Parts: sequence; structure tokens; C-alpha cells
Amino acid sequence: MIRINLLPVGSERKRQSGQQQLLLGLILVIIEVVVLFFVYSNQNEQYQELFTQAEELQAEVNRLNQQSAEIDSLNAQKEQLQNLGTILETLEANRAGPVQVLDELKIMLNRPQNQLQEISLEQLGWDITWEPANLWLTSFDEEGGAVDVSGTARDIDDIAEFNVRLASSPYFSNVRLNSTQARSDNNLGPVVDFDLTARVNYALVGDDG
Repeated sequence: MIRINLLPVGSERKRQSGQQQLLLGLILVIIEVVVLFFVYSNQNEQYQELFTQAEELQAEVNRLNQQSAEIDSLNAQKEQLQNLGTILETLEANRAGPVQVLDELKIMLNRPQNQLQEISLEQLGWDITWEPANLWLTSFDEEGGAVDVSGTARDIDDIAEFNVRLASSPYFSNVRLNSTQARSDNNLGPVVDFDLTARVNYALVGDDG
């Protein structure tokens, strides 16, 4: 009777089957890594695109904000010029020496024209670095030499500088800041309304005229 030992063959088959399963598992792992790599690469590319778009949008927002600030400044200057025209009419109506007084106000509400003017204004105690567009007048009422001035400014420091300039002028005396009121403007943001009184120096106006 012939006997055949099949045990070594069965062990070999099991070993080969185990190797095949291991190889298959390794292939699956490699495939998963490759898929994850491509997914990550695609997501990273999308992220970079979104990041670039966000930077471009932020740059556009910054540009628009700068334009908005410039427009606000131009509008403030335009309003200031319009109010100066109204003030001139008031001065003429009240015969308070309009030319000299208006010229003085124009100097107060503008930057120095040259270095010589800078020096002379600094000697009066003016801050020549002040931005006059930060303050604009809304009314200028004069009666019997008594002047009531109302306006709006970016902040209280702007009002203080204008007050200093009025007080240093030979055309004005008894300058007094009566009230300030902080509020929010739809276009300019936080601003401060103010009201002050003073007297016009008629004698000096008459001498110059």
C-alpha cells in the first residue's frame, strides 16, 4: 500500500496564500496612499487658489477704502469751500470787513503756502502739521461785532487747533468755545460738532480797508 504525505504541500499552499494576502494588502495600502496624495494635492491646489483670491479681494477692499477716504476728504473740502462762500455773504450783509476777515479764515483753514509763512505761523503758536480738511465751518453769524461760529471736526484736537488760530488772529478777540457734541456721521464716522463765540476787531478791519 502506497502512502502519500500531503502535509508539506498543504503548508506550502498556506505560506503562498499568506504571501499573496500580504502582497494584496500592501498593494491596497499603496493605492490608498496614492489616492490620498492626489486628494491632498487637489485640495491644496484649491486652498492656494482660494488664498490667492482672498489676497486679491483684500487688496481690492484696501484700495476701495483708500478711495473712500480720499472721497470723504474731498467732500469735506468741498463743503468747507461752500460754507466759506456762505460766510462771505454773511460778512458782506453785516458789513464786518468781509475781505480781510475771510482772507484770515482762509489762512486758518489751509496749509501754509511756503516756508516763510510756516515760520511766521509757527511763531503764532500754530501747529503747521495740522490737516485743515479735518474741520469745516457750517455757520458764521455776526451781529454788532459779536460772532457765533459753528462747525464740525474729526475730533476735539482739531477744534482746539482752530480755537488757537482764532485766538492768535488780530481780527478776533474773546474767543470762547461754548459747546462740543460727539456724534457719528454716515460718511465720515465719528465727528464732533462745536460752537464758539468771538468778537471781530472792527478797528483793525477799518484800518486795513
